[in-house]
Amino acid sequence: MSENTRSDQLAAGVGSETLTFDGGHRPVLEARHLVKHFSVRGNGIISLKDQVLHAVDDVSLNLYPGEVSGLVGESGCGKSTLTRMLSMLEQPTSGEVLLRGERVHAKRGRAFREYVGNVQMVLQDPFGSFNPLQTIQRHIERVIRIHENGAKGTAAQERLAEVLTEVSLTPPQQFAEKYPHELSGGQRQRASIARALAARPQVLLADEPVSSLDVSIRLGILNLLGRLASELNVALLYVTHDIATARYFAKNTSVMYAGQLIESGSSEDVTQNAKHPYTQLLLSSAPDPDRPADRKRIEAIGQPPSLITPPSGCRFHPRCPFAMEKCKTTPPPRFDVGSGQWARCWLYEGSPELSADAVEAPSAANATASAAASETPAVSTPPAAPES
Repeated sequence: MSENTRSDQLAAGVGSETLTFDGGHRPVLEARHLVKHFSVRGNGIISLKDQVLHAVDDVSLNLYPGEVSGLVGESGCGKSTLTRMLSMLEQPTSGEVLLRGERVHAKRGRAFREYVGNVQMVLQDPFGSFNPLQTIQRHIERVIRIHENGAKGTAAQERLAEVLTEVSLTPPQQFAEKYPHELSGGQRQRASIARALAARPQVLLADEPVSSLDVSIRLGILNLLGRLASELNVALLYVTHDIATARYFAKNTSVMYAGQLIESGSSEDVTQNAKHPYTQLLLSSAPDPDRPADRKRIEAIGQPPSLITPPSGCRFHPRCPFAMEKCKTTPPPRFDVGSGQWARCWLYEGSPELSADAVEAPSAANATASAAASETPAVSTPPAAPES
């Protein structure tokens, strides 16, 4: 099977398990047991000595050539921190990152430069990532000089025109001469993608690449990224809080909550047959014209937990309307729920056939227990909609 061939059977994992495909389809970038804890300082009144913020806890994730993988979760769940560790902008507290099977040691110097040539980021705010005093040409040619062995003159000009054409900024010379403020939001994001492509990366990490853009041009940017991933055989990680776009754009989707991956599978399975209550909450919060009128909405209790003192057991249990006593004390392992999909939820212990429909309405006992755990009234409130 070639690297471009997609496998229909997908599995992913956290902790000791990693995401793999059948047929020898090897990942280009691997994250193994990544952990990132940040030291917390007090404010002079409250002492927080020796406490840490658990931004990412034991996450494993693989990216494959020519594949678009989605990473979904609400703000503050650790998505961007995980992405920064994959790009080596943040060093992990523990765990490792592997590029083409080789462990990465790239804190600074030549090793870091070689690594970022292979793993490039596309940032949420393209305007903030450009120097407003330099033209698009200067930004991209600098990348070309660094990663093309000091290419100058005609060679640099040809490469500049090539990457601008790849992102549909044509005629290239017209856009090369412009300053960032002279471009529209969509054009700036295309220029940002062109700058990343100038390094000839094997991996693109797109952190909320369309959230700052007008709705009317988001689809064009997503289609561009998908086309580039396929044509250039680049592994693409699409980080977003919008699970609806992940369904249509990513081949597979992983869902993150409070620093941990809690569900993964093909995007179609995760969005159309979500297993974890948090994933169901995300889907319930997103507008969906195809949702049946009689389909009940899952509702959560309370707010996301503190990552300085995360809940014991399942981190979602204080908000989960289906929480059981076991959820409060024991972290759930991965449960395979069919077709390569998995979820970390005790609801599926010994019941792989249990579907989302089977847990639409929690029992009164579970709802009461969940309310008590979160120290909020037993009446659920509708979840906040994801950011647009």
